Amino acid sequence: MNLVECYRVMELAPNASLDEVHRSYKRLAMKHHPDHSPDDARSHRIFCRLTEAYAKIEAAFASGTVPHMSNCCARCGDIAELFAARDGRRCCAACLLATRHKRLTMPTPQTVRCLLTVCLELVALCCLVVAINNASIPAAVVGMFSLLGALSALSYDVLTSAVVAR
Repeated sequence: MNLVECYRVMELAPNASLDEVHRSYKRLAMKHHPDHSPDDARSHRIFCRLTEAYAKIEAAFASGTVPHMSNCCARCGDIAELFAARDGRRCCAACLLATRHKRLTMPTPQTVRCLLTVCLELVALCCLVVAINNASIPAAVVGMFSLLGALSALSYDVLTSAVVAR
């Protein structure tokens, strides 16, 4: 059982303090203790899992490997590797993938840069068509430079964009 499961068994948030862990253990142990319900096998299983979870969380506190709020997903509260979401909160991969949008909105500067790149590509295409039809070297040069500019802008956007930022 990992720490996330331990916190779930104890009905705690992953950033709970040691006092909260003790209180939750006492409350749940009293509820599921075999002496209180000797014929209930389910309650006995829950008590065993609860005791194991309490021991692991207590050992984590003793060793100093206790998760803090910075290691908790802002949406589900799990302890996992966190990533920056679009809204700036730190979330686990499962939450990010579950809330993907079909069409992601882009900030205004990125939208303008994208439109300028498309315009550069159209200028390059037109210049290359004119150069081929008229055998015009200046149009071919302008077309090639426009094409290189558009490709470099696209390359920059691809290299600097991050769907999920660590």
